Amino acid sequence: MATNGSPELLIVMGAGATPDQTEHVLARLQEAGVQARVQRGREATVIGAIGERELLATLPLEGYPGVEQVLTGAGSATRGSG
Repeated sequence: MATNGSPELLIVMGAGATPDQTEHVLARLQEAGVQARVQRGREATVIGAIGERELLATLPLEGYPGVEQVLTGAGSATRGSG
């Protein structure tokens, strides 16, 4: 777990993502025991996820509707399904 509270993952929701899609991602994170913080902006919504790195790696976040990009704490990115 991140000892300083910095996110292990940043999940960028696409500009067209619905509130329900964002809530779905949050619910999956919470079910997995991951802490999540949401920042809503004009262009996109970003979810910061803090939890066990190995657990986060098992979640299929990139495939969830509305997810545009997943960034790891190390800065690498994967593209979502949109």
